[in-house]
Amino acid sequence: MCREVIINGTIWCDDHTDVYVGSPEKVRNLVQSQNHPRTAALREIKADCCDFLYFVCWSNDLGENGFIAQLDGEIRITTGDPQWQVYATSSDKDFANTRPPETEVNLFIKKATCENAWQYPKVGQKNDGSDKPFVSISGIDVNANFFWYDSGRDTRNRYPSAPYVPFVEIPGGSSHDEFLIFRIPVSALYPEGCHDCDCCKDEGCCGTCSSERSEQEIVVSDRAKGKSFTINAKGNNSRRCKDAYSDESCSFVDIPKIEPCFHLHWGDASGDKIEEHDTEIVYLTICNPYQNIQFKGLTITQVLITPTSPLTPSGELAMQIVPDKLIHFECLENCTCLSREFTLLTRGINAGSYELSFEYCVEEVLILNEKTGKSDFDIEVVAS
Repeated sequence: MCREVIINGTIWCDDHTDVYVGSPEKVRNLVQSQNHPRTAALREIKADCCDFLYFVCWSNDLGENGFIAQLDGEIRITTGDPQWQVYATSSDKDFANTRPPETEVNLFIKKATCENAWQYPKVGQKNDGSDKPFVSISGIDVNANFFWYDSGRDTRNRYPSAPYVPFVEIPGGSSHDEFLIFRIPVSALYPEGCHDCDCCKDEGCCGTCSSERSEQEIVVSDRAKGKSFTINAKGNNSRRCKDAYSDESCSFVDIPKIEPCFHLHWGDASGDKIEEHDTEIVYLTICNPYQNIQFKGLTITQVLITPTSPLTPSGELAMQIVPDKLIHFECLENCTCLSREFTLLTRGINAGSYELSFEYCVEEVLILNEKTGKSDFDIEVVAS
């Protein structure tokens, strides 16, 4: 158990939502329900830092279908944030009086977790009324996006082109594998307050079960290696895919250079200049231009000035920037920008050209899109 936190917010779904608090493996408390066309308010919802918020949504298979939410904790998170996940159950409900029972919800959460089947939802228009097919939902942040799941069974144009699949009914009145379960970790709403929480899955999914699973993995791999024949899949990359369980089977992938974009803002008027004795407030902005990439643990390690600033008679640097070390941006989400403030001080520096260098590191570059595929093997059957 980690610290308890409070969550507020507003949600809307076309047509119905049940809101739960639960662990990574199951829900435990139904805290709110919503029915179209009304929104539903989440007020003073108590949850543990290691919990998830679950939003069980389904439509009547008619008209527009979508889910949108704003959640407030230490920070605000809306639908559109990359930390959301969705699972499509293919258990159609349609009406308010056919709400899925908690036992059924938990069966599907367990299935999604054990099969690693959680996905990032399909992202639609923002809640500012400037796009289709939805009108703006009052009481929800205009920067929130509408979410849904795309089953791939509707072959018409997808959002942002009309008719805006999957946010509309499939011809004939079928759904996109509803009901849907959306979820987001509570820790996302409390990045500072939940920072030190050591969140583990329920007993049976970590701890003793984890070690036993590792032991059985060794048993199964030994059985595989004991077989007489190995067939390589026809689609294998011949340069990368060597013999299974050999030292040659591990190599570095050729990854293109993926970097954020940097911008420096300064000047209080069009005629402003950096003078030999001056104090300027400047802002470094770092942008992530990628829809399917997230930079985690982004930190400016140090800021350098070239050529090196001399010392003044009083012993201070003639030019310095403050702060100049360990400026944290933390997580730079997809298609977003973050800014930090600096003070540039000149104290009798000689006029001329100088260079500011912002050295940085990124702990992890996270790819958000999900990859699927298949591998084919030829086998031969001979006469007995």
